[in-house]
Amino acid sequence: MPNSNHASFSTYSSRTSDSSQGTSTSTLFPPPPLPTSAPPANGGPIEAANNVLNKRGDKEASLFMICLTLSRRLRTVPGFADIMREEEEAADEDTDPVTLLWRTFRKGYPLMTIYNALDPDVRLEVDKNKVSEKKREQAATYKFLSACINSLKFPSDECFVISDLYGDDTTGFVKVVRVVNRVLDILTKEGIISGDMGAGDGADSDTTTTTKRTQRQHIIDELVKTERTYVQHLELLQEFKKLVEERGIVTGDAVHSIFLNLNALLDFQRRFLIRVEQTNAQPESEQNWGRLFVLYKEAFKVYEPYIANQKKCEETAMAEFEKLKETGGTAELRQMVESPTHLTSFLLKPFQRLAKYPLLLKELRDKGDLDEERRDDISTGIEAASAVLKRTNEAVDLEDRKEALEELKSRVEDWKGHRIEGFGDLLLYGTFTVLKGDGGGGKDQEREYKIFLFEMILLCCKELNPNKQKNKLMSNKQLYDKRGKPKLQLKGRIFMQNVTDAISTAKPGSYTCQIFWKGDPGIENFVIRFTTEETLKKWVHQVDQQRRQFKDTQRSSSTTKHSTTSATEFTYIRDQGPIENPYAENDEDDEIDLKVKVHCPSAGSTMTLVVSTNISFQSLKDRIDAKLQRSTNVSLSSGQVKLKYLDDEDYVSIQSDEDVQMAFETWKEQQRDQLLSGQLGEIELFCQK
Repeated sequence: MPNSNHASFSTYSSRTSDSSQGTSTSTLFPPPPLPTSAPPANGGPIEAANNVLNKRGDKEASLFMICLTLSRRLRTVPGFADIMREEEEAADEDTDPVTLLWRTFRKGYPLMTIYNALDPDVRLEVDKNKVSEKKREQAATYKFLSACINSLKFPSDECFVISDLYGDDTTGFVKVVRVVNRVLDILTKEGIISGDMGAGDGADSDTTTTTKRTQRQHIIDELVKTERTYVQHLELLQEFKKLVEERGIVTGDAVHSIFLNLNALLDFQRRFLIRVEQTNAQPESEQNWGRLFVLYKEAFKVYEPYIANQKKCEETAMAEFEKLKETGGTAELRQMVESPTHLTSFLLKPFQRLAKYPLLLKELRDKGDLDEERRDDISTGIEAASAVLKRTNEAVDLEDRKEALEELKSRVEDWKGHRIEGFGDLLLYGTFTVLKGDGGGGKDQEREYKIFLFEMILLCCKELNPNKQKNKLMSNKQLYDKRGKPKLQLKGRIFMQNVTDAISTAKPGSYTCQIFWKGDPGIENFVIRFTTEETLKKWVHQVDQQRRQFKDTQRSSSTTKHSTTSATEFTYIRDQGPIENPYAENDEDDEIDLKVKVHCPSAGSTMTLVVSTNISFQSLKDRIDAKLQRSTNVSLSSGQVKLKYLDDEDYVSIQSDEDVQMAFETWKEQQRDQLLSGQLGEIELFCQK
């Protein structure tokens, strides 16, 4: 049989991957459709060199190299060299060997040509009189598949299906390539085609040469080889996922929680590796690594859902580990689940690889002996790779905030009439030490709170202490949420529309933010202490940004009535009218009277009032002032003192109707035992500076 000349790799090495148009229109490998944080520290046990985690990727196992070798083999099939030449002439310069073969096989007839080279008793043909032109390509493919299964006795589960070839997933095309190579193996065994393909050119060389390699070549070699290794690790992970599904090791929900969009991730990464190897095949003077990352910047969004799911992925994998360990499979797959550490190492690889790209590019720019233009291109590529990493970190943060918000909803024991739906998005949260602005700075004034910053409000919460006397009569359901975490009490809130300033102070070992807001009648403030300067900057920036947004909104709105100092309702509340009193008894319409003892230490005075439980702040303030002015020169309205109540040794300011109700409700909680026994008791309030 006559053989065609072997295809030189230079056929592909002259093509570039610079243009996004070339990627999106001239190949079957466009960046995938856009989908609807730092690597773990070094340490841990030393792995054996032959462990699957440490195994370097096989150069010949990448789809790019497989298709390159397959192209050479196909040219030895009688009549196939002309088919390949025709495809190459019709292809754009940007077309890679994978795309070229995929297009060729999709025509169907080339597959029949491969099978017919076996000189079967019945040659494969498509009757043009019976099959419309539109369906002939797939009809030819179907005949090839049928012949492989029925005549060549290939097991059907080892063949591809029509959608594998005509779909747009590289995993499907890998199956097609395997079947074609298998037919070529038969042709070689029967002596119809030659098995000697020659050395050929490669995308890189793994052999040791006498020529000393430059540092640039070392860096590029590391990038290409580690990219191959990474893709082959993803392929192993996908193979493991498939086996878990086939054997029903865990539920479908668990599979989804662990692997999420792994298939899409692998599909994209194979396409990216093709571009990496194609770029590496070009002469050094033509290689533009920076532009490659710019080209795929948006396509890297496929990583965001996978990495944002990392926490849930690890939790589910660890919960199901004993089952996953029994999955079986090849030696490599069994090694993946030798220990929880092995499995999580594989599941973390996408994030580790994403974090590695900017580092590799920086090394190439700084040590690659490049001209200024190429260094600029690399710098642009670094920006693109860093932006991808930043975006995935933001996706992780968003997922964390969603989880924190759901937990907050279930843990707060009493929202005091607030509606969390009106708070806007949760922006930041954490547990910090708070120092009251009027506390004089003593340690007794420091409290640890869980702080939640929303678009509209900042909340301070504290965990219920089950050991406190007043809480001992409460049931576990009242004390803990469904996960067993202590319920939270609302201890304070600041509406962002009232914030006037946020001042940060950073000294070695001391990072604080002092927040000022409009109280009634003056300015209030308190201090949050952070553990790091980075956290401090993040909070100060976000608080100030919210403050500015409200300020800008007030300036630009000439038709909207401005809120007064003490008006803390959200817009949706004003539109709804009066809020139903959450503390009122549903079956009683009569007001309930309450005895209030007011202490004013600065005037050396104590007084007692009897008020209704739904008294307004202004009415309460007026009645206290009327009492004070009979015997002192002190008053609440002058701002000399402020009205406060005691909550777990904290003096909390009363500035609005809502605060009055919160004070009464807090008192009810503190006096629960007395109230249950029928005693009336009295609430104590304080007039303090």
